[in-house]
Amino acid sequence: MISVLLISHGNMAEAMIDSAQMVMGKQLQLDKLALLPEDSTETFQEKLNRKIEEMPQEDGLIILSDFPLGTPFNTVVQMGRHRAFQHLTGMSMPMLLCILKGRAESAATAESLCEQAMCSVRQDCFYVNQFIRKLKDQQHPGEVL
Repeated sequence: MISVLLISHGNMAEAMIDSAQMVMGKQLQLDKLALLPEDSTETFQEKLNRKIEEMPQEDGLIILSDFPLGTPFNTVVQMGRHRAFQHLTGMSMPMLLCILKGRAESAATAESLCEQAMCSVRQDCFYVNQFIRKLKDQQHPGEVL
């Protein structure tokens, strides 16, 4: 099974795991790491290194970071120079659920799951007000609402 590690500023990663497990049930090989206010860059790097070493990686490892160019993101990028894993940033619930669902497929690879997750994000994240306006326009073309 492909392992998944969520990293974030504060408790976002933990909350995402709790929410994902509410939707999908208990998940194996899913873990989190939080950058806390008291962590230095070096301390966080050591914690991340230990966490990666603890996780099973026979089938691959996917790391999701909260947003680009922050300390969690930068630390993962630096570690990627010496370790093999897939890294997605801008983590979201649609992204995480897509990866967790896809792990059950026998042909799934960490790389293919990342590609599927990016497609899922493009499909599942949208501007709701604009979506509703388009629906109204389709139902009542030319009418001013």
